Amino acid sequence: MQGSFEIRVDQVSGIIEAKVFDFWDLETVDEFRRQRIAAQEGIKRAGKTPLLLIDARQQWVQAREVVNSLQNLATGAKGGAIRTAVLVESAARSWLLSEE
Repeated sequence: MQGSFEIRVDQVSGIIEAKVFDFWDLETVDEFRRQRIAAQEGIKRAGKTPLLLIDARQQWVQAREVVNSLQNLATGAKGGAIRTAVLVESAARSWLLSEE
């Protein structure tokens, strides 16, 4: 598994904070999805509406299959819809296709 991320959950506010780093592979995306869904379900059980805040300022430009999988994750495919906000340093740098 390449790439990395950190997830923090605030059960009181219903906010899931994620920091994502480096170059990801599909295994990293799947693990991120698994942990995000677990956090989301815990917040729902507490009677809150989950909100995912992603800090992607340190994530590298990604390969096409990773971008597609991240887009599915952001739109709710394969894991249920969730309100999401993504913080990026530059729109050209975040979750775009690599030249490879």
